[in-house]
Amino acid sequence: MQSGYTVIFLVLLAMSAPVYAEQDSSVAQNINFYTPVSEESCEQPFFYQAPPFLLQAEGRLHSDLRRAALRADPIFDLHRAALRYLEGSVDFGNAYADLSVTGRRAMSNFHVLHYTGKLNEQTVLESLSKDSMADKYTNDQLLEAIRRAIARAYKVANVLPYGNSPERRDLGWITISGEDDLPYRPVNVPSAEYTQYDLDVMVGTHRVRTRYMMAESFKLAPVPPQVNERSLPRPQVPQLSKDAKVLIFVHGMDSRLEEAVDLFKALQKIGQTTGENWTIISMDLPSSGYASMLDHRDISPLSALGNPRPLFFGFDAHGKHTVPVLDFMENFVVSFVDTLDQKLNFKNQIMAVIGGSLGGNLTFRLGRRHDLPWLKNVVTWSPASIWRGLADGGDLFKQIGVATAWKRAGGDLANLEETPRRRNEFFDQAFGGAINIGLINLVPAQPDQWWRTSWACYKSSRKMSRLDRQEIYNPKFRLWHWRLGAEQLIFSQQTPPDRQTPRYLDNHVRMLLACGMSDDFNFTNICSSTKKTAERMTRTPGRALIIKDTGHSIHNERPNYFASEIVDFLSLE
Repeated sequence: MQSGYTVIFLVLLAMSAPVYAEQDSSVAQNINFYTPVSEESCEQPFFYQAPPFLLQAEGRLHSDLRRAALRADPIFDLHRAALRYLEGSVDFGNAYADLSVTGRRAMSNFHVLHYTGKLNEQTVLESLSKDSMADKYTNDQLLEAIRRAIARAYKVANVLPYGNSPERRDLGWITISGEDDLPYRPVNVPSAEYTQYDLDVMVGTHRVRTRYMMAESFKLAPVPPQVNERSLPRPQVPQLSKDAKVLIFVHGMDSRLEEAVDLFKALQKIGQTTGENWTIISMDLPSSGYASMLDHRDISPLSALGNPRPLFFGFDAHGKHTVPVLDFMENFVVSFVDTLDQKLNFKNQIMAVIGGSLGGNLTFRLGRRHDLPWLKNVVTWSPASIWRGLADGGDLFKQIGVATAWKRAGGDLANLEETPRRRNEFFDQAFGGAINIGLINLVPAQPDQWWRTSWACYKSSRKMSRLDRQEIYNPKFRLWHWRLGAEQLIFSQQTPPDRQTPRYLDNHVRMLLACGMSDDFNFTNICSSTKKTAERMTRTPGRALIIKDTGHSIHNERPNYFASEIVDFLSLE
C-alpha cells in the first residue's frame, strides 16, 4: 500500500503534466515543453574503500595479486591466502581468498572443485606442503589459516549474486582484477537488488554471455539465503508474471543493467498505486558491464569505417555511414529478446523498448525495422547520433573527433598493445579530454556531459562511473569503447551522404522522444538536434518532450516525472 504522500505526489504530477494531442498524431504535431517545479531526491551511492597498498593507479591491482588472478587457480589462491594470514597480513590474505571466486574463470574452477569434493583443507594443505614458506608453521596453524581462507571465499561467492545481501558490507572491499579474470557480477560497485540471470545470446556467429535482471512492480527483491560456510548459491530460474507490462531497457555506452534501477523504482510506485505490473528487463550490452568482452576486429575490420585524412586531420568515411559494431549492438538487442522469449514466451507482453544515449540511438534505429511484430513502441531519450554525422561534409575540425577515436581503437597499431601505461592513458582520455581554447571551455569532458552539474548526485555519479569502468577494464573493453565511439560519431539519424532523405523519416514505430535542455554541448548538440528532428518527424506517430533544467540522464535526474510520462504515453496506445 502506498503512503498518502505518494498518492499526493502522483496527483500533483498528473495535474502539472502537459495536455497531449490525440494518440495517432505525429511526433512533429505533438512537441511539448516541461519546466520541473522541484528537484527529485536521489540516493548517494556507497563507496567501498580499498586498502591503498593493494592498488596501483586507476584501480589496477597489485602486481602479485594480478599474477594470481591470471592463473585463475582457486587452490593456489587459498594457499597464498593462508600464508598471508599467518604472516599477519589480513588484507592480502582476504585479497587472495577473494580472487578464488570473483573472476569468471576462477569461479568456474571453484565450482568444479566444490562439486567434485576437492575444495577442502586437505587439498590446500597438500599444495602448501610443496612450499618452503609453509615449513615454519605447524599443521594446526596451517589448517586454521586454510579454514579462514575457505570461509572468506565461500562468503564472497554467496554474497555477490545478491545486490541486497545484508552480509555484503561486512566484507568490505573485495578484490577483483578485471584485466586478468573478468568479474561475472558487480563486486565493489552498486549491484541490482533484483534477481540477476545469465543468458547466452547468438548474434550471427558470435556468442555473447550477458547478465540481465527482471524487476516487477509486485515482486519483492529476493531474500538472500543465509550463507553456509561450504555451500554455493543455486542458479535462479527466470519467471515472469502473466500480467507483467514489460519494458526492455537498453543502457548507455559503457554502462550496465543497473542504469535502469532508478526508473524502475519510479515505475513501481506508479504500478503499486494503479495496479499495473510495470516491469523492466535490463541487460548488459556486449563489452559492457559483466557481459562477454569482444574484440571489435572480430565483428569487422576497423578499415570498414573509412580512414583519417593525412596527419589525422579530419576523417574520410568515403561518403557512407558504415558502422558494423553499432549494427551488431542493434542486432544483439533483437537476439536477446528472441533468446529470452524461448524461455519466457513473453513477446506479447512487451510494451516498449526504451533507452537513452547509446540506448537512445539503438531504440531510434529499432523504430525503423519492419521485422519485429512485437515492437509496438519505443521510448528514446538523449539519443546519440541525433546529430549530423561528424564525418560528413567538409568541416575537418569536427572530423578530428572521429579520427582520434579511430586511431585509439587500433587504427594506430601501437594502440593495440596493452602496455603498462595504457590503463592510465584510457582513464585520462575518457574522463578528461575537455577541449579548451584559452580560458574558454569549448567541449566538457565526457562525464561532465552525462548529468547536469547542478544535480545533487552529479559528483557521486561521476565518481561511481569511473569505478564502474575500473572494475571491468581490460584491453578489449578499451578498444571497443573507442570503436563504438567512432561509429556513433560517424552515424546519424539525419540524411547520410548516400541517401536523399533523412533516416528519421523511416521511423514508423510509435515513439516518445525526449531530451533535457541542459544536454546541448558543442558539436553534438543533442537536445537542440533532438528538437529539430522532432519538428520534422511527420511520419512517426507519437510525441516529443523537451525538459528544461535537465541533462543527458533524464531517467536518473527526474525518474518520477519521466516514469509518469512513459506510463501516460504507453497507456494511450
